[in-house]
Amino acid sequence: MSKRLSLFSLVSILMLQAALGGTTIKVAPDRESGIYDPGQTVSWTVNVQTDGKPASGNVSWKIKRGGLEEVNKGENPLADGVVVLTGKRDDPGALLLEVRHKPSG
Repeated sequence: MSKRLSLFSLVSILMLQAALGGTTIKVAPDRESGIYDPGQTVSWTVNVQTDGKPASGNVSWKIKRGGLEEVNKGENPLADGVVVLTGKRDDPGALLLEVRHKPSG
């Protein structure tokens, strides 16, 4: 009997309303199910809006294995309020993406 190992992409759907500036951050995986085979690349689309308009600036991010162990981090610029981030895991388990918006100026 063969077993299929799956990688679960835990996506923190971040819909944060900042007290100042009205900034909204939405994160969505490229697969609605969030299930990937080990070794497959996971893509997340991060959409940042301020007062209903595409935000500028950068997004700092961390990818955590099992939601705890940091395995990668970085900072990417937003293009029209959007950036696509990727990660992968070679063994079955969960990945968690954390993002923070760093406004321009």
